[in-house]
Amino acid sequence: MKTSSVVGKLFLAVVLVMGIYIGTAGAAPADFAVWNGSEWQITITDKGYGFNDPGAAPHGKVRGTTKVWGVMNIEIAAEVPTGLITVTLYEAKHGDCVAIGDLVLNYLAGDSTGFVAESDPVASYALIKGIFYFSGKLDVDVLHKGKVATLGAYQTSDIDSDPFEAFGINLKGTTKALQCTVLPPT
Repeated sequence: MKTSSVVGKLFLAVVLVMGIYIGTAGAAPADFAVWNGSEWQITITDKGYGFNDPGAAPHGKVRGTTKVWGVMNIEIAAEVPTGLITVTLYEAKHGDCVAIGDLVLNYLAGDSTGFVAESDPVASYALIKGIFYFSGKLDVDVLHKGKVATLGAYQTSDIDSDPFEAFGINLKGTTKALQCTVLPPT
């Protein structure tokens, strides 16, 4: 009788420990602070059309690829983003990181290992509009590797610019240490 009681208790203990381990092994931490200060190498590829006269047919195609660097800042409130994510974009010039603008995003959904954000067309660099997916692999509570890709994005020049340009954007990036030095603001 005692043997079966001990075996039963041992079995329940093993099941309990396995349940706790399996239940927490895949759990994603909710702390978005791991993204703050993350450094990015970003490639922006665009394809579209230019218009010398907005009332006429396009004068030609717009094609290009730009490589930039970025540093992310994400506002946090009670371990959930308040909604504002800023990626300051830089061009590398003679070893210096020269700021070219901010990609301002609004958090939509997800956790610290994968989330979706949309561009804020009023505040974003070069009027980029779209939806972006960020994914990350965490090592304990440290961002080990991050990726960003557009789910759909486009860009237009200001309607009053000459020529007016409109094109689709494919933005991809990975976390990588900056290869230039960010200068303090002057």
